[in-house]
Amino acid sequence: MRLVVLALLLIPVAVPAKEIFRLNDPKGDDFGAGGLKYPTRDDMEQGALDIEWFRADTDADGTWFRVRLGRQIASPRGRVTSLGQEPLDKLTRSGFYTFNIDVYIDTDRISGSGRLDTLPGRGVNVAPEGAWEKAVVLTPRPQVARAYYLMQLEKTAEDQLREDRGRVTGEEIDSMRARVERDLDAQVFFPDKVRVRGREVHFFVPSKFTGGQARPEWGYSVMITGCDVEQIARVVEITKGTPFSLMVIPVGPGLHRDRFGLV
Repeated sequence: MRLVVLALLLIPVAVPAKEIFRLNDPKGDDFGAGGLKYPTRDDMEQGALDIEWFRADTDADGTWFRVRLGRQIASPRGRVTSLGQEPLDKLTRSGFYTFNIDVYIDTDRISGSGRLDTLPGRGVNVAPEGAWEKAVVLTPRPQVARAYYLMQLEKTAEDQLREDRGRVTGEEIDSMRARVERDLDAQVFFPDKVRVRGREVHFFVPSKFTGGQARPEWGYSVMITGCDVEQIARVVEITKGTPFSLMVIPVGPGLHRDRFGLV
């Protein structure tokens, strides 16, 4: 099943000079479409994935995005993985592990100009008036998430190439993979410069990715999902026609420890 986004619509407000902008979101709306329940585990209580505000701060080399959540952010320190009982902070070195935050940025403000889809597993599209050109994806394991997503994109592109042309050469495959990777790096950024402070997470996005500091006149669709931080540790086969989800906790009927519940 696809995961319902827990927070999305944000409202601009006036902000101090250091901030580029701040967008507020109503508190206590982390229930999806109305009946979504948190997993039955001690590190994801109600409010843990409730975005209260999203803001952008200036930096000489880019932009610091900041997100405030409804509860203190759970630390991986002192916890172990369910597979292998390895220290969790060896997998996630940015100080968080229970969520992903996606920021889809509409830089041209032209309705329908850009992408409407979101990363695999999110289960939603952005509105046409917010069609995006750039996506910033904060996740506890950015390098691994990027590599896994790239594998999926390459597999999809190769399947399409073979369907269109029949037999393809190794040179054509290499050219396709290079193009897919260039497109990914131009459109999606996985921050690895991250700070966690209480209920806030801060992540840096360089100007070379967005074409300058974030601007208040751009459009921003911000969403949060629960993170399946151990997804990559399991044997997952990327095959044509198989639903692909990028580090997202799924949804299922009832109440469960390893998924969001629908009751």
